[in-house]
Amino acid sequence: MKLGIFGIISAAGAICCAGARAEGDVDLTALSLKRIMDLDVTSVSKRTQKMRDVATSIYVINEDDIRRSGATRLQDLLKLAPGAWFSDASYTMPIQGVREGANFFSTTQAWLLDGVPITNPIIGGIFFNAFDIPLEDIERIEVIKGPGGTIYGANSASGIVSIFTKRGEAAEGMKVSLAGGTQNYLAPYVRYGVEARDDLFLTLWGRFKTHDGYDRNPLFSGDSLDAPINGGGELRVANHFRGRDDYQEGISGGLKWEYQPYDDWKWSGQILQSNVADGQYSVQLFLWPDAEPASPQAQQKRPDSVYTNREEMDQTIVQARLDVTQSRDDAWFVNAYHLRNRYDVALASGIQMGYDISELEAQKNIAISRNHLSAGANARRVQFEFADMRDDGSAFVSNPHNLAYLLGGFLQDEIEIGKRWNLTLGAKAETWTLISMVPEISPSVRFAYKPSEEMTWWAAASRSITTPAYAQWDIEVREAEIPPEWYLRKNVPGYAGNAPGAGHFVALVPGDDVKPVTFYSLEAGHRGSYAQKLQWDVSTFYSWVRGQLGATPLDSTFQTLVASKAHPPDSIVPVYETNLADYESFGGEALARYLPTEFLRLELSYCLFYIHNFQGEAIPGDSRGRTFEMPEDYLRRTPNHVGRAKVYCDLPFGFGLSVSGLVSSSYSRGEAFNYFEQLPVSQTLVHNQSIIVDPPSMEYQLDFSLQKHLMNDRLAVTVWGRNVLADPFVENYNQYGWTTFPHQVHRTFGTGLVYQF
Repeated sequence: MKLGIFGIISAAGAICCAGARAEGDVDLTALSLKRIMDLDVTSVSKRTQKMRDVATSIYVINEDDIRRSGATRLQDLLKLAPGAWFSDASYTMPIQGVREGANFFSTTQAWLLDGVPITNPIIGGIFFNAFDIPLEDIERIEVIKGPGGTIYGANSASGIVSIFTKRGEAAEGMKVSLAGGTQNYLAPYVRYGVEARDDLFLTLWGRFKTHDGYDRNPLFSGDSLDAPINGGGELRVANHFRGRDDYQEGISGGLKWEYQPYDDWKWSGQILQSNVADGQYSVQLFLWPDAEPASPQAQQKRPDSVYTNREEMDQTIVQARLDVTQSRDDAWFVNAYHLRNRYDVALASGIQMGYDISELEAQKNIAISRNHLSAGANARRVQFEFADMRDDGSAFVSNPHNLAYLLGGFLQDEIEIGKRWNLTLGAKAETWTLISMVPEISPSVRFAYKPSEEMTWWAAASRSITTPAYAQWDIEVREAEIPPEWYLRKNVPGYAGNAPGAGHFVALVPGDDVKPVTFYSLEAGHRGSYAQKLQWDVSTFYSWVRGQLGATPLDSTFQTLVASKAHPPDSIVPVYETNLADYESFGGEALARYLPTEFLRLELSYCLFYIHNFQGEAIPGDSRGRTFEMPEDYLRRTPNHVGRAKVYCDLPFGFGLSVSGLVSSSYSRGEAFNYFEQLPVSQTLVHNQSIIVDPPSMEYQLDFSLQKHLMNDRLAVTVWGRNVLADPFVENYNQYGWTTFPHQVHRTFGTGLVYQF
C-alpha cells in the first residue's frame, strides 16, 4: 500500500468522507425505528410517501449511514443495500447489479441525481470510473429493488437508484473537509450555503479527488511475468501491461438554488460541472501481411500494441424545477434539465463518445375521494455524438451524429379499499424512436394491506422492458484479425482453404433486429416494527426474462463474411449482439434492525438470488443450426447468498464506532484469463494448458470507521479501514472491450476531518 498523503493527513488528524453532525441535522441513531419507517421517500411514485406504506422493496441510505460508513466511492455506499451487489474488477470499475446477474453496465436499473436521469444512453448503464459526486454532498440514496417501469419507463426493470443532494437550509453555512488515505487518496471539499434573501438559498460547492488505484497485481509488476500454467508450472513471458492504469483524478463543483416565495411554491435548480480522468488500457491492432514473407526469419506480423490511454470525461448538468404542493395528495411539478457529456474512452483503440440530453417532465398528483391519482408525461431529446474514429482504429459507428427522441406518459391510481387495503393500478406508454415508433407498455398492479400502523403486507405484478442502448444499435468493435489465407494453409492442420473470412477482422456488431428485453415480475413483502426497538423488512420476487441479449459465437470455419456498416468498404467476420436467451430468476431480501439502547443500533440482512431455467434461442444465420449457450460465468456473477451486518455504537467522550461486514457464497470471478498470451478466453484460441481461471470462492469483507466529535460537534475526526481482513485477491475480471489484466483488491485505510462553520 502506498502511504504518501496518508501520512501527512494522519498528522493533521482526519476523516472519512462524510460530515460532522451539526446542530439541526437528523441523527437517525437517536430516532426510534418506528420513526425511521415513517421517513418520507419520493422515488417510488415521484411523490412523497411514508416508507412504511409503499408497496415495494426499498432501502434508504441516509446521511447518518454515509457519515458512519467510511466510504470513499459511491459503490462503497451502495454495497450496503441488501439486494444490490458490487464487486471490484479494479478500483475504478465495479461489476454490479440489483436483483440481476452482475455486469459492468447494467441496463436494467434507472439512475437519477436529484431527479435527473444519469444513465449513459450509449452503454445503458453507469461509467463508475467517470462518475464523480462528493459523498459529503449526498442527503440520502433511495434504492428501489424491483421493477419501476410504470413510473420510470424502460431500463428500470430490476431497480432504481435515486440520489438526493443537500440544498436549501440543509446546506446552510460553510463546511470544509479534507480526506486522505492509502494509495495516495486525497479529497478536499468545500461547501458554502447562504440565505441570500428571504426564502432564497444559494449553495456553492467544489471538490478535488485523486487516487492511484489498488496496488498493482505483483504478477504484472515488471517487464516480464512468470505465467502460471494449468496443471502446474510457470513460463516466463513478456508483460504487456507495464503502464500506469486504474488511477482516478476528478474535479467537480456546482451552484444550487432553492427559492420558496409562497408556502406551497418552491423553485429549485442547479448547475453541476464535473471533469474526471482515469487510466485504462487500449490496444492497437496491426494487420497481417497480405503475402508470406520471403524469408522465414522475417517478422510475419507486428504484435498488437497494448498501451495505457488516459480517459477523460466532461459532464455538465443544468436543471430547473418547480414544485407546487397544496397537500400531500394535491401537488404537481415541472422538471427541466439539459445534460451534456463528452467522454474520451479507451474502448478498443480509443474513441470519443458523447451525448446531449434535453428533457421536460411534468406530473400531477391529486386525491378524488378514495382515489389518489398520479399522471405524468415526459419528452426527451437525445443527440449522440462520436468523434476521433481513426481508419486504423478498431471502434466505429455508422452515424456519428444521430438524433433520437423518447416520449412517454403514465397514469397511476392508488385506490383505498376500506381502511386497511390499498390497490394501485398503473401503466406507462413510452416510445424510443431509436428502436421503434411503436410504444411499449409497462403496466403494474400492487396491493397493500395494513392491519395496524406498525405493519404492512404487499404484493405486486408488473411488466417492464429494457431497450437496447446505442452500443447495441450502431457500434462496431473489432477484436482481432483472422490470419490470411497463406498463414492458415501453412500452419493450420486440415485447413480446407478458401475461407472468405481469412485476412479480415472479427468484430462485435449489433444484430439486424434487436428488440427490447421483457421482464415479467411477481413480488411480495412484509415490513413492520415492534415496541420501537425492532423493525423488519422482508421481500421476495420471481421474474421471467424474455429476449436477453448475448453475443453469437464466432464462426470457426470463417465462412461468414459481411459488409461493415460502420466502416465501408471493409468486410468483417461478425459476432452479433442480439436477443438470444430466456431465463428466470428468483430471490429476496430479509432485513432486521434492532435498537437495544439509544446509543447502539444493529442491522442484519440476508439476500438470495438465483438464475435458472436458462433457454438459449437458435443462433441467427448459424450454418450448423446451433442454440445459444450463455457463458457459465455470466450466470454466476452474482452470489446466491449474501449476508450483511452493521453495528453503530455511540461511545463516551464523543466517539462513535461503526463496523460493517459482508459474507457471500462463492461466485464467478469472471471469464478465464490466459496469463500466457494475456488475453481473455473470448479473444483467443490457445492450448487449454495455458488458460488460468481465478476460482470462485466465498468472500468476506469487514469495514470500520471510528469518529470523534469535538467543538460542540462542529469538528469531526475519523479513521476508517476497508477490507481489513482481506489479503490481496482478484475479486472480479471482465474484458468487455477493454484490454486489461486481473487487478487485485486489498486493504485500504484513511483518515480525515470535517469542520462545520
